[in-house]
Amino acid sequence: MRLQPPDTAPERIGFLLLPRFAMVAFFSAIEPLRIANRIGGQTLFEWRTNASGKRCREASALTLRNRLPGSP
Repeated sequence: MRLQPPDTAPERIGFLLLPRFAMVAFFSAIEPLRIANRIGGQTLFEWRTNASGKRCREASALTLRNRLPGSP
């Protein structure tokens, strides 16, 4: 992945979440992207999952509800 000049579109990344996925692995993947956005002061990275708008249960039985930007 690369950091981009301010006038380019964000790097888009997709994550495939399977039933009983490891939440720690997922968070470990998105946390550096979130921090880069914060430090960069702009949206350098965007991410989505295959569970867009749905619920996906992870290994410890927690349920992740993926909300798209602008949704409640």
